[in-house]
Amino acid sequence: MKLEPLKTVGLLCFQDLVFEKVKVSVKDVVICLINREREGELIDRALLKDVLDVFVEMGMGGMYCYENDFEAALLDDTSTYYCIKGNKWIEEDYCELYILKVEECLRLEKDRVLSYLHSSKGKKGFGESLKNSCM
Repeated sequence: MKLEPLKTVGLLCFQDLVFEKVKVSVKDVVICLINREREGELIDRALLKDVLDVFVEMGMGGMYCYENDFEAALLDDTSTYYCIKGNKWIEEDYCELYILKVEECLRLEKDRVLSYLHSSKGKKGFGESLKNSCM
C-alpha cells in the first residue's frame, strides 16, 4: 500500500475542511477588491496574489480550481463592469475620449494579469472581455 505524500494529504485536508467552505466568500471579496482598484483605490496586490495562489494550489498541479472557482466569475464580472462603464462613457464622452479610456483600461487589465492574476486564458481573456463589453 502506497501512502500519499504529507503535502498532498495536508492540501486535501485543507481543501475539505477550509477551502470548500470559504471559496465563494473569498472569490467575492477578491472580485470586490479588483473592482475597487478599477475605480482608483489602492489595494494590497501582494496579498491578493497570495490569496489567488491558494486557488491555484487547490488544483493540485492543475488550474481547475482557479479557472472554475475564481477566473470564470472574474471574467463575467469584468464583462459586466466594463459594459456598464462603456455605456456611461458612450453617453458622456466624444469618440476619441471613449477610445482613450478603453485603451487605458486595457493597459490596466494587462497590468493586473501580470501583477496578481494567474490567468489561464492569459491577457487575451481579460482584454477580450473588456473589448466585447465596450464595443
